[in-house]
Amino acid sequence: MLIVRQFIVGSALSGCCRTGLRAQTNPFCSHPLLEGHANFHHNNFNRNRKNKEQNRGMTLIELVITVSIVLLLAIASIPSYRNWIQNAQIRSASDSITNGLQLTRATAVRINGQASFNLCGADSTWSALAASAVASTTSCGAIVAGWSTVQNHSGSEGGGGAQVSSPQASIVFNSLGQVTPNPGASISISVTNPLSGLCAPAGKLHCLQVVVSPGGQIRACDPALHLPDPQGC
Repeated sequence: MLIVRQFIVGSALSGCCRTGLRAQTNPFCSHPLLEGHANFHHNNFNRNRKNKEQNRGMTLIELVITVSIVLLLAIASIPSYRNWIQNAQIRSASDSITNGLQLTRATAVRINGQASFNLCGADSTWSALAASAVASTTSCGAIVAGWSTVQNHSGSEGGGGAQVSSPQASIVFNSLGQVTPNPGASISISVTNPLSGLCAPAGKLHCLQVVVSPGGQIRACDPALHLPDPQGC
């Protein structure tokens, strides 16, 4: 009987829904049981349609707009990224020279003798040598007698396009860690990137200087800043 009843109700509901009959034209369509079934199917249809709308993917127009916005943001950030890379190259070259000078000074104190820091050209290539009575080595492409190699560094290792200028190519430290012969004033090694632009404040590059005092103190500073700023020169 239950199966027959469901069949009769289903057939009547299908007829009412298919023909669009209402209670005014067909009282049978207003039967509570049929109205309950109709409401159930109507709600289920609305729920399925809402789920499909929520789960639908991006349209082609939305995808094109999103890609265009991403491309515009990427293009706008290129100059800032380029400046960041160039400043990073200057910082890397400055750090390398600072570390090389500190290594050379520490070596002179350790061996209780002289150690030499040599700049090789305009990039940040350098070599650190320790005085030796019997040894000879190659420094900056030349054979030198009376010195042994402590460490060599190539300017291509992180320095990139950074350029180095110094009033003297070699800085020698004695056993006390002092510069010898006494230069009378601090030695400033400038690290710039002239092919990429001007240094601050005229440009956007943060050029640096590595300063070596006659007493052997070594520090990197920003020439665009001034003392007493701890980062100023």
